[in-house]
Amino acid sequence: MGIYYLEGKGIAKDKEKALYYIERAVQRDYLPANLYMGDFYYYGEVVGMDLDKALKYFWKVAGSGDPSVLYKIGYCYTSKDCKAYNV
Repeated sequence: MGIYYLEGKGIAKDKEKALYYIERAVQRDYLPANLYMGDFYYYGEVVGMDLDKALKYFWKVAGSGDPSVLYKIGYCYTSKDCKAYNV
């Protein structure tokens, strides 16, 4: 449901509702939802930018083979906005 709200598939786009449903999916251990939660924090959409929180979600899906998540993890670690900077 969260993806439908996020992308406006068949319903009006609503990022706050998307966040609500994606958070619920994360709580139920739906792995792909972690990438979307990470993106909310990575891009600062709805929740405000927080690269450390983004990392938490990205690491959960790092083994999925998605190269974009590996790039985002690398960016987080090299950004001065991340507490894990230069680890």
